[in-house]
Amino acid sequence: MTNETLETIKRRRSVRAYTGEPVEREALCAIVEAGRYAPNGSGNEDWHFTVVTNPSLLRDIDRSAKAMAQNMGMAHLAALGADPDFHCLYGAPALVLVSGDAGNPSAATDCVCATQNMLIAAEALGIGSCFLFFPTMAFMGPEKDRLRDALSIPEGYEVSSCACFGRAAAPAVPPPPRREGTVSWA
Repeated sequence: MTNETLETIKRRRSVRAYTGEPVEREALCAIVEAGRYAPNGSGNEDWHFTVVTNPSLLRDIDRSAKAMAQNMGMAHLAALGADPDFHCLYGAPALVLVSGDAGNPSAATDCVCATQNMLIAAEALGIGSCFLFFPTMAFMGPEKDRLRDALSIPEGYEVSSCACFGRAAAPAVPPPPRREGTVSWA
């Protein structure tokens, strides 16, 4: 069975190189709107979306995340944090942070569902995207309060997931075949 939505899901690939060309505000609004329609615990919509397109703020998030990565006690993250050529947004001109109400036990799941909706919406609009963990580290360290204020993240909300968006610098590679043995029926 197939349809346009299923094909869009299968076609979507993570983009880790962008042209830097800005994404139109109308497209970013449509992407975020798709996130707002994601399933969420009890239908409370206990989330907040922060769209970051300011190059200075994007650099600040990258710098803060890299500094935190060097102090997480994980060799892989420390190496990326110390690498002057690594940029956790891969040159994307837009980042959407999804924050959840810290008092909501389903917040992390809700935020990931919203992020997945945004990734699929971006693909449907011809915009590249990448689900990211690295930038969330900027909100775990000493810079978190300053960044939260600069980005107007509501009090009591924690950045849970994020994705970057932009025009892909190269065509997407076809998806590899899916691994066998990952589905059981009972």
